[in-house]
Amino acid sequence: MLVEFDPARLPPLEESEATSDALADFTAALASASRVCVLTGAGISTSAGIQDFRGTTGLYKAQPPTSSASASSSQPSIKPLLSSKRTKDLFHASVYNDAKLGAQHLELMTEMNARASEIGDRHQQTPTHEFIRLLKKKGKLLRCYTQNIDGLEGAGRRRGRLSFAKLPGVWTPGSSKELEDEDELNGDVVMLHGSVKSVRCSHCSWSGPWGTEHTAEFVKGITTHCPECEKQVQERVTRQLRSRKVSSYVRPAVHLYGESSAAEEVIPTFVKADLDAQPDMLLVIGTTLQIPGFVQLVKSFAAEVKSNGGICVLVNLEPATATWVDPEWSEAGIFDYQFVSYCDSFVDRVVADWRPFLPSRNYE
Repeated sequence: MLVEFDPARLPPLEESEATSDALADFTAALASASRVCVLTGAGISTSAGIQDFRGTTGLYKAQPPTSSASASSSQPSIKPLLSSKRTKDLFHASVYNDAKLGAQHLELMTEMNARASEIGDRHQQTPTHEFIRLLKKKGKLLRCYTQNIDGLEGAGRRRGRLSFAKLPGVWTPGSSKELEDEDELNGDVVMLHGSVKSVRCSHCSWSGPWGTEHTAEFVKGITTHCPECEKQVQERVTRQLRSRKVSSYVRPAVHLYGESSAAEEVIPTFVKADLDAQPDMLLVIGTTLQIPGFVQLVKSFAAEVKSNGGICVLVNLEPATATWVDPEWSEAGIFDYQFVSYCDSFVDRVVADWRPFLPSRNYE
């Protein structure tokens, strides 16, 4: 069922009965759910000042940065562009084979890192990020899988902050322990596409936090050397073995189109564990559902949630493509409701309606 929800245009007292009923149905289902799986896209971060990719003002409709880009800039230096192809090229694995595109990619990543870090330093979260945190606090969050690379899930107040799953090739706060920890499946958030706050080696398994030394080089459009690879070379010299040229480099730990990653081998383990946990609600929010791998993830969780008698909901400002509203898919029951709404407006309303169901008056 398609539901348009815009409280700024239509106050609650004037909204249709169908809209009110749909919101009430979702809220009641949320109140009784105990294993909610949340899948997110760039739409949940736009109100914090992070650009999405495919929206009307997204990065795919913007000009890549020029050499005048500055690491100290808190806003991306992007200009309108008629064609989105050039910006899309900056997110393909082949970008490191082209010096000019590679430099533009590194500058853009530096700007995104600066913006995400600024927001994180202010402990700022959007209402949607706060909502996911509330799900955790109330013991309802099974897991959050995000396409976002901004790391805002880990922002906000330290108490009750969402934790990140440990994935190879992606450094996240608290991920310094080895992956062989007692429980490898810890972590509230699985970052499907990497993190703009992390860097990794192009060759070995080393990853680490994005530091000022990386910003200093990336903003100039050049990569840095991998400390682990250099250490191995030095060890060979110490052992009087034939030296090897270091051909690897450190780059932002963001998963690009056309490349494989070590994390891809681990993520299915999280998915299987969460499917086996019998999720009883699926909330897909802030995404246009155009990435094939993410679409398959949605379908897998939707099928499991439906088999457990749960409810599946999509929330996004732009309606889903025909694939999701086609009668064939409706029959398959991908989504019970599709709310065409700002993500923050939707969760604000849901939290307000959810309060009577909560045993405590502490909603934060």
